[in-house]
Amino acid sequence: MVVSDLRDLATQCATGWRTLAHAHARVLGVGVIETCVLAANVEGVRFAEARGFVEFDRYVVDGESDLWLDLRLESAAA
Repeated sequence: MVVSDLRDLATQCATGWRTLAHAHARVLGVGVIETCVLAANVEGVRFAEARGFVEFDRYVVDGESDLWLDLRLESAAA
């Protein structure tokens, strides 16, 4: 099971949404959590990396100019 596409919005981060989602995934026994973070959101990238997320892909959506990073946390249920 993979939880994906939890967009890294500052309001979500500030309200603890990401921490809550991570805790809920652990309760469900999820083995891998994936998220995407806007590369320009340095605070969001640091937040994810501090919690063990590792970059596995980067891309620019067709017709856009913003760089996005895909991050993965392995063994979230551990």
